[in-house]
Order: sequence, then C-alpha cells, then structure tokens
Amino acid sequence: MISFLYVQFRKMLLNWKMSFVILCSMTLWLLMIADLASGYAFNMTDSVEGKVFEIMPGEKIERGSVVIFERHDPILPDGVEHMTKHVLCLSGDMLTRIGLEFYCNGAFITRAKTHTRSGNPLNVFNWPGGVVPNDMFFAATDHPDGYDSRYFGFVPLDQATVLERKL
Repeated sequence: MISFLYVQFRKMLLNWKMSFVILCSMTLWLLMIADLASGYAFNMTDSVEGKVFEIMPGEKIERGSVVIFERHDPILPDGVEHMTKHVLCLSGDMLTRIGLEFYCNGAFITRAKTHTRSGNPLNVFNWPGGVVPNDMFFAATDHPDGYDSRYFGFVPLDQATVLERKL
C-alpha cells in the first residue's frame, strides 16, 4: 500500500513539474509576443490604408506621414483612444478653409461634412486661415466619414508618432 501511494505521489509530482514547466514556457512566449506587439499599432478602421503598422519612435513627422496620436473625444466609440491619420499640413504651412474645404499651401487637401452618417451634427474646425501654429499639424484621412482635424483642429507634433505600414 505504501509503495502504491509512493508511486501515485511521484506521478502527481512529475505531472506538477511538467505543468509548471509548460506554464513557465507559455508565460515566456506571451511576454515575448507582448513585447514584440508593443512595437506595432493596429488600425481597425478604414481611415487610412493598412491594418498593421510598425511604430517608428523618433522618426521625423513630415507632410504625408501616417501617424498615431492619443485622442479622447466623446464623439469616438467607447474604447477608442488613439487615431491613425495622415499629416496633411505642418507648422509653417498656410492652411485655408473655404466653406467646408481645406487647402494647404493653396492645394486642396480635404472636405468636411456638417453631419455624421447617422445624421448627428458635426462642428467643423473654425479656422479663419493662416499659418499652422508652431509644433502643430493638421491631420486627416481620405475617408469621407473620417473624424479628424476637419472637426477638432490641430494636433501637437509631440503627441504623434510616425507609423510605417506593414500590412
């Protein structure tokens, strides 16, 4: 009887050790995947082309760059805290608004809407025209229903990070 219990105890101990090794291995893999994923941003909307982007900290923001920045706004769906947009007009550029259309250095860049698809009113960025302020940029998307600088105005350069499309 004692030898039977000893054998059962040894099997249980061996299973416990194996379970512990598997658990540790899985934890290490998950930590490695999380570390790798922290260098990527995932775009789940149609605001810009692409779904997976590598985050490029320290990369200079230029006109045409795709960037990510934090944005807390009641118009955004619950849980959405970051926006992925194109940089269309930078500090020192001339941004002009004529009606619902925006121009950067005289070239058309985007058009705003007065209402969402569901009919809710949108406040269009009230810009009298002029030079984009220092350390700011105008961000938008080609998507007609995108929510961006057309409505909330300029974004501080130091709050945005360049993204490079991977998929």
